[in-house]
Amino acid sequence: MVLLFYFSILFFALARKERPMNELIFRMSLNLLQSDIFSVRKIVESAGRFTSQKVENAVGNAEDNNNPNTCERFKWYSLIAILPRGVNVPIGYIDFFKDPASEFFYELNFLSIENHYQGKGFGSSLLEEVEKLILAFGGSKVKISTHGKFKSIIVFYEKHGYKIYSNDPDHYTFGDSEVLMKKTLTLNPIVLTILIVNLET
Repeated sequence: MVLLFYFSILFFALARKERPMNELIFRMSLNLLQSDIFSVRKIVESAGRFTSQKVENAVGNAEDNNNPNTCERFKWYSLIAILPRGVNVPIGYIDFFKDPASEFFYELNFLSIENHYQGKGFGSSLLEEVEKLILAFGGSKVKISTHGKFKSIIVFYEKHGYKIYSNDPDHYTFGDSEVLMKKTLTLNPIVLTILIVNLET
C-alpha cells in the first residue's frame, strides 16, 4: 500500500513535468485566433530577413488563409507555433501552399521564429510539423526559395534534407542570387495515419 502511494506520487510528478523546451503546440488555418494573426507581424519582422512589404504579405496570407473559401480554393495554409509556458505565446509562423501545376509539390513561405527564441530548435520543430501536414494532405515534395546571401538559412534547410536545384546569380540585386531548394518527404506510415485521423476529427 505504501509502495502504491509512492508510485502514485511519482506518476503525478512525471505527468506534471514541464514540457521540453522545444515542444510546441500548433494552430492552423481556419482555427487561428485574431491574436495569432496579430502576432504574425511581430514574428516575421523580428526574424530579420524580410522587407516591410514581405511582412505585410505574411500578415495578409494569415488573414486570407483563415477564410474557408480562400484556404480550400487555393490549398494555402498558415501555421502558428505556440510555446505552451504559462500563457501560450505564439513564437513561430509559416505558410505553405500546393503548387497548382503539380500533383505532389508544396511550397513553403515565411518560415520565421521570433528572434528571442531562435537557436533553440523551434524552427526545426515547425518545419517538421509542416512536412507532416503536407504528407497528410497528399503531397510528397516540398520546395523553398531564398536569397543566396542568407547562408544560415540555406544551411538550416540542408540540415533537414533539402537540396539546391537552382541558383540564379544576381536575381535580387547584384551579388544576391535566388536559391531554390527541394526535398522528397517520407514518414512512418503509423505516424501518418495518426496525423490524418487527428486532422479529420
